[in-house]
Parts: sequence; C-alpha cells; structure tokens
Amino acid sequence: MKVALFLDFVRALGIKLTRAQRVLVSVCCDGVQPSSFRGVDRHVARRLFGDVESVPAELRTVVLWLKGARIGGTWLAALRTLHLALTLDLGSLAAGEAAFVLLVGPDTRLPRQALRYVIGALKAHPALAPLLVAESSESATVRRQDGREVTFEVLPATKGGSAVRGRSIVAAMMTEAAFFRDRDFAVNDAEVYQAILPRVLEGGQLILESTPWAEGSGLVWELFDANHGQPATCVAAHCPTLLMRDDARTRGIVERERARDPENCRREFDAEFAAAGTGFFFDADSLRLSIDPALSVRVSPQPGAYAFAGGDLALYVDAAALVVVHRFDRAAGLELQIVETLERRPRKGAPLDLATITREFAEMAGRHGTTQILADHHLLPAAGSLLPPGFSLIPCPPGQLGKTETHVRVRDLFRAGAIKMPEAMSGLRDQLAKITSTPGAGGGLSIKSPRRGGTHGDLASACVLALYFASVGAVDDGVEWAIRMNSGSYPQRDVYGNWSYQRPGTGW
Repeated sequence: MKVALFLDFVRALGIKLTRAQRVLVSVCCDGVQPSSFRGVDRHVARRLFGDVESVPAELRTVVLWLKGARIGGTWLAALRTLHLALTLDLGSLAAGEAAFVLLVGPDTRLPRQALRYVIGALKAHPALAPLLVAESSESATVRRQDGREVTFEVLPATKGGSAVRGRSIVAAMMTEAAFFRDRDFAVNDAEVYQAILPRVLEGGQLILESTPWAEGSGLVWELFDANHGQPATCVAAHCPTLLMRDDARTRGIVERERARDPENCRREFDAEFAAAGTGFFFDADSLRLSIDPALSVRVSPQPGAYAFAGGDLALYVDAAALVVVHRFDRAAGLELQIVETLERRPRKGAPLDLATITREFAEMAGRHGTTQILADHHLLPAAGSLLPPGFSLIPCPPGQLGKTETHVRVRDLFRAGAIKMPEAMSGLRDQLAKITSTPGAGGGLSIKSPRRGGTHGDLASACVLALYFASVGAVDDGVEWAIRMNSGSYPQRDVYGNWSYQRPGTGW
C-alpha cells in the first residue's frame, strides 16, 4: 500500500474520521489550504486555525494541536508518523544511515501508547503487516518496500533534550508537550523541541499535541500565541473536544465535568489556557472573603448547628491536626463555619504519641457534639482502636481521585461564599493559600501542600476534610455516616459520582 496523502492512507486503513479531524489533517498533513474549503468545512477550518486563508508549505514542518481530551490526537499523530515512515523520500540519507521516528512524552507511558497505535495499524492491514520486522514495548522497526528501515523509538523528555539527539528524523511527535519536565522537574519542552527540529528530514514533520496549561507558560503557549490565526513559524490548531467529536456520549462526559468542575472542564475539554498564576488551588479573593470579623473561635455547640470534624493523623515528621466545622442550613442557603482547630507538631527525636492524639481529637470533637472524624492516614486502624467508646474514625475518599473530589468541592464552597472563619485563623488561611495544583498529562490534577516553615499543610488537609464532611454528610442528605472502622466499611462512588460509605453486603 503506497499512498501519497495522509487522508488517503487513513481511508486505506478503514478508518472514518469526523469532519473536524478530516479538516485538521487535510491542512496540517496534506497541504490543503483553509480557503479551499466550503460551507461547514470552511467554518470548521476557521475554528481550528483562525481566520487563515493559506499556510506556507515550509511552516508545515511543525504543527501544534492544542487539544481537548478524547479527540484522538495521540492516535492521529501516531498514524501520521507511520505514514511518513512509509512514504518520505529517504534519498538524502547516506548508505547505511538509519532513519528514526521519535515518540516523546513527559515520561514513557504516553509515547508507549502512540507506539501501540503504530504497531496495531501495521498488524491490522494485510499489506502492512509484513513490513514490521521488529517490535518491543519501547521500539519498532519497519522495512519499507524500497528496502530502507525506519525505527520508531519511545523516549522521555530528558534534560537538554539529550535523549533525542544524534538521529536523522523522519517524523517526531511530542505528546502532552505542555507537561514536559526533566528529572529535576524543570520545564524542558523548548530544549526537546530545539533538539528535534534541526534533525527533521526535508518533508518530515514534528507534531506537538497537548492539552494546555497556563497562559505565558512554556513552549506550547508560546507557539500557539504566536501562530494561531497568523502562522509565522508553524501551523497551530485549536482542537476543543466538542468540535472534534460531537457525539452524544462525548457531550455527556463534557457536560458532567462542566457541572462538577467548570475550571478543569475549560482546560481539559475546551482546550483553554488557564489564567497566568493559577498554580494556587484556592484563589486569594475567596479565602479573603471567607473571613467574618463577627466570628470567634468556639469550643462548644451552637443552636441549630450540626458539627463535623476532619483530621490528619501524623506522628513523626508532619503535624497531627483536627478541624471542627459547624453546618447551618439557613433559608438563604448552606453556611459552614470553621469554629475550632487543633495542631500538634512533633519535635525532632520526639514523635507524637498516638494515644494522646486520639484522646485530644475525641475530647475536642465531643465538646462540639460529634463523635465521628473524617480522616486520611494509614494510622486509621490503630488510632480507631484507641478512641474512647462511641467515637469513630471514618476513611475519607481514597487516592488521588478522592483528594481531587474533596478539594474541588471545598473550593467551590469557598467561591460560593458558603464558608466563614474567624480572623484569628490566619495560620489556617495561610496553609490553604499555599496549596497548589498541577494538571497531569492526559488529564487529572495533582494537588499538593508545600513543606514550608516546618509544616506540610496538615491543618489545611484537616480543614478540607471537615468542610467536605459537613457539605455531604448532613443528617438530611440520606447518607449513612455513622459507620465504625471495625464494621468493614469502605468508600464507594454512586452512579452520580458522589462518595458514600457502604458496609459490604448492604444496600445503603
């Protein structure tokens, strides 16, 4: 099978593209000018490339797809590298000189998926399967009909782009390029780009495909800002999810995420850059507006309030912390008051005593009229056994997904003005303000509290759990929370994506 145009190559593989995918690859890969489209296709081209009539041929050496999730970007880019590997003129190479396709990612996980797409396409077509002469999890080699061999290699984004040097490159893709970091966590997208570009053979192509991160941050932002709507050094396309794939299932996924976390939806699906400086998870304005000068620290119940406690257990390096929140279901809406905090820090060589910590947690929670503490730590089973009779520790939603769930809900409560705290809790506000979030390659968030001034955000962690508990664990919301650790309870998600705590074998 020998086809000059990539769109014909895809069709020969039996693949049907969406309208937007077809317009995208026609312009980026096959030299079609945006002005040549008519009707709906011209409208799609304007959404992808801006109000651009023509693209100089030399600019197609580099294409950037700023993409939403689930558009098939990695898959399309991988197929394009295979097409070039099979069709590019290699006459400029010396006898015996090897040709390469480089699949580069923040780590090797994502480019391995691209390699699987390549190998899968080769094996699925009878005319291509015999061309695959070697394969592993990190590489594959094809022997073309002219006898020349091209090797696909999976590589990580290394410092200075060292892993990608020393090769004659037929094609390369930088998948999730906005998230390239070296082993020291330094941004190195530009270094990798600069190492690849001079080594791309004439007629070859470097494809950068990535979800966005922040305005003003990194190579993806710079290339997109400089070239979308006005190509000068590359072809830049904006590929939001619902433009590229507007089917019912994808629309449902996007709509649910928009309802759950509009900010993440704008980045993950609308392919919009976050505003500069949005690395901090809780915005300063919503934290400032939560301060209520009329409130003071309380050590006892309030009429009409339900009390909820969140804890962070630690003994050695980090602090143990407890926060109590009072929930009011007022006519104007939900109000959560942070009323009391407790933080115990270990001294060097003198860890905290677990029995003492659990006793203090129980005393403080009990004064407010609650016997349940939502907590997150491997010490839960041991600590639960040390609690006084009638008290229980409840495990919070687990893992990174659970951490995102609790933090996003609390962030939304701050933004809605539902949370109030006394002016005296400046230490807690400072810890909340320092929590950062970093988008992960391929989606998701990594939420972290930096270790500063001898603390690791333990009070903030306890506060998030207490506020989350108060927002979802009220008496009238139909969720059974009074479950002891020794009952075998475990966290579950219901069909709506909410967390609940179920005992195995029961229906509640």
